[in-house]
Order: sequence, then structure tokens, then C-alpha cells
Amino acid sequence: MRDMRWRTVIIALMTMLTAGVANPASDSSSIKYSEWFFPETRAWIPVSKFAPMDLSYFSKARDALRAAYNKAEGAQRDESKDCSLISGILNGKEIHKFRIGDIDLDGLKDVIYTGNAFCHEGSDTLIWYGTKNGYQLVLNQPWSVLLLKIQIAKDPRFSTVDVGCCDNPIDTYYVGDLSNPRIGGSAMMYRSTADPNSTVFDERQFNNESETVLRSAPIINDRYDVDESAHQDFAVFGNILCKYLKGAKGRVIFSQRDKAQRQWAYVVMSQESNPLRYHMAYPANVGWILLNSAIPPK
Repeated sequence: MRDMRWRTVIIALMTMLTAGVANPASDSSSIKYSEWFFPETRAWIPVSKFAPMDLSYFSKARDALRAAYNKAEGAQRDESKDCSLISGILNGKEIHKFRIGDIDLDGLKDVIYTGNAFCHEGSDTLIWYGTKNGYQLVLNQPWSVLLLKIQIAKDPRFSTVDVGCCDNPIDTYYVGDLSNPRIGGSAMMYRSTADPNSTVFDERQFNNESETVLRSAPIINDRYDVDESAHQDFAVFGNILCKYLKGAKGRVIFSQRDKAQRQWAYVVMSQESNPLRYHMAYPANVGWILLNSAIPPK
């Protein structure tokens, strides 16, 4: 079993180094996928475009940010005698993870932290609103996601990603607001999914009246994978991510032809179609499907 796990780790590392395959390690890649899955975010502002916090601002704001954090009841989720999120992010070594900007259009500077979680695997995001009386932590509790882009407005909206940790090959992208960062929808991408070879969008909705097979690449590979099936403890067939009964819906983002002139579509399956899944090697709803008469090419 140990050898099999090492084999999976090695394959995953090689995959991440392969051109044309999803790489969530960089913010630019994550933003690209988020914009593909949620078109409305293409006009939003990347967090990296907000002003970085300098040492002078950090020194003046640190105690006020800590005080506002300690007042928030939900923030205590990541506070214990063994680990403190607020102490970790305010230790001075994470200053490059802070950004400053007026995200709610009230004329006052707001503070954003998005980066290491410290007290659990993955990332955390915190947002403090600037008020006339100081700072106010506006989230019920830290978001366990990485913040990607913001729609600046009186009621701002956000795009985020939860990068799968350790043995989890799924990265989940969200859009939402301050009340819930996931409320606007989600897209779950298997990290080894091949990128399209085109940058020209071919966006349209589809409702498939036959079986839908969602794959990680625009190639038909249905071979039973003995090693991966043993590792996952369920049957894995080639590059099949999920299978759906007829009636599954979704959105085409890109399309392309293979060497045999078969037309493939890079799609996001609708969450409404989840009850139609009858085989799920990986819980992804992003991938490749072979176009048929139910989804005619343009």
C-alpha cells in the first residue's frame, strides 16, 4: 500500500509539471479558472491589484485589527492555547498577504488578509471594514478559502478557491458575498484536468438527452485502472470523472476537435444535475464531454 501511495504522489507531481494541466499553485491560474467557471467575475478586481500593506501601516493598525478580531464571536474558531490564527497573521512575517482598499465604497480603507491558515491545513481569509470608530471584522468567522477577486460595491461579492490538500485532488471554486462565500455557486475541478487548447470562448447552455460522460481530458479512455482503483477503494476507469443519466445540464465554455475530428466540449455541469450522477470516480463537475446531437456544434 505504501508503494502505491508513493506512486500516486509521484504521478501527481509529474502531472503538475506537465504543460496544459491545471496548476492551482499560482494566483493567475486560479483566477483564470474562476473566470472560466463564473463569467461575471471577469470584470472584478484581483486581490493582488489592491494596495499592499506597508510596514508603517501594519505597525499602526496591528493592535486595532487584533482588537476587532477578538470582538468577533465566530473568530474564536481558530483560537486555542495550542494555536492562534490572529497571532500567526500579525506576527509581521505575513505582511505580504495583506491588502488595503475600499471594497464597500464608503470612502474608508478596508483590510484584507488571505493566505496561510496556521491552525488547519489550507488557507484562511479575513476582511476588516474601516469605520469611523476603527476596524470591524465583517465575517462571521474566517473563510477557509483563498480570496481571488472582488466586485467592489456597497454589497461586495467575491470569488474564492479551496485548494485540495494532501491526498485530495479536487480544487473547488466559489462565488458569494459576505453572508456566505459559497452562495453564488461552485465548480469542482479535478486538478489533472487538461486545459483547452483554445482561448476563444464558445459559451452556451446544454441539456443532454442521453448519457453524459465527464472526462479529465478530450480522449476516450475507459480502461479499468487497477492501481488507482485499489488506492481509491472504488472503481476508476481511465479518465472518467463522472457519469450522468440523461437529462444532465451544464454550460459549454470551450470546444475543440481531436485528430479524428470528433468535437469535444470543456464544460461545467450544473449542480442541479448532481442527483443524476450514477458513477463518480472523483466529485468533479468540470471536465470534458464528447459532443453529440443534443449539443450541436456552432
